[in-house]
Amino acid sequence: MTLIRSIISRHVTLAVTRNRVYSRIASIVLMAVMGLSCTPTPTPNISEPFFTGDLSKYSDSAWSCLQNQDTSHFLFHGCIDWHSSVHAHWAVLRYGNHDTVTAAVDSVIVRLQSNALQQERDYMADRPNFEMPYGRAWFLALAIEYERRVSDGAVSGMANDMATSLRDFLSTNTIDPAIREYGNHTWALTQLLRFYRHRGDTEGEAWVHTQVDNNYLNYDPAINPAIDLDRPDFFSVWGNWAHLLGLRDREKLKTWLDQQVISSEDLAVVANPNSAHQLGMNPSRAWGLSWVVQVSDEPKFADALTAHIAAIEQTHEEEKNDYFAYGHWVPQFAMYALTQPGVR
Repeated sequence: MTLIRSIISRHVTLAVTRNRVYSRIASIVLMAVMGLSCTPTPTPNISEPFFTGDLSKYSDSAWSCLQNQDTSHFLFHGCIDWHSSVHAHWAVLRYGNHDTVTAAVDSVIVRLQSNALQQERDYMADRPNFEMPYGRAWFLALAIEYERRVSDGAVSGMANDMATSLRDFLSTNTIDPAIREYGNHTWALTQLLRFYRHRGDTEGEAWVHTQVDNNYLNYDPAINPAIDLDRPDFFSVWGNWAHLLGLRDREKLKTWLDQQVISSEDLAVVANPNSAHQLGMNPSRAWGLSWVVQVSDEPKFADALTAHIAAIEQTHEEEKNDYFAYGHWVPQFAMYALTQPGVR
């Protein structure tokens, strides 16, 4: 029966990318096969403004790569690596929380309700340095989207583990906003803040506020958006900094922004990525800009955000069939950028 469910699940959910008109029918069939309720999943009440263009293509890319068995991980085995699989699950749920329920959304919920998640939790507990802090922070983002839709506690245990381990890691290391890529402390603090706020954990939120106030209020001239244009990185250190401050307090973001001298040239899109990782730079700059435009009326920031959104859309059309360089991860970055407040 398990094999039959697996086969039917795979073929039914693939219908979401072939014919979106029947995706809800496919979803109901899938849930029936899995022995779950066929009651349509309600769309959560999410007040954040979000992109008004087509987000489905990014969700579809994420869902497609989840079908692969790229690693030996129990649940997060598609999309080349563990963290990309986590944020692919996140992207499907994020799309569902902003749009209509699809077969892919319901299938991701089923996956996260399976015993494989507990196996992943045990795996992480045995390897405290694995995916620290990057992938663990992404799991918190995934948990938020899951809990916005389902209140069964399926992901709460692992999410609590990830939050505790991230806080311990940040408490025992000197927080450095300049750290790049997978070790970026800013990303970890951002997702912790989002998670604590989602859970209503005022003590946890206050702890993040303290770390931000101690380490992020003074602008570092070495971290100008212009450095993104040449770095072969996927994270904009400046963009992550702006995102975190915007979440912490928009007045603090404005004060930080007022300390800077930024030209329109510094805010240009990355037109010719110099590495596969740099394919993620425009989205990560965009999610920083999406917060900046909420506190500044300078046209250069709004113009830059518009240009970055256009670049994200264009890059997807150009690179979507390159699974290894682009398809297994960048669509999820695009989804994160395009569903931030300020992005229209």
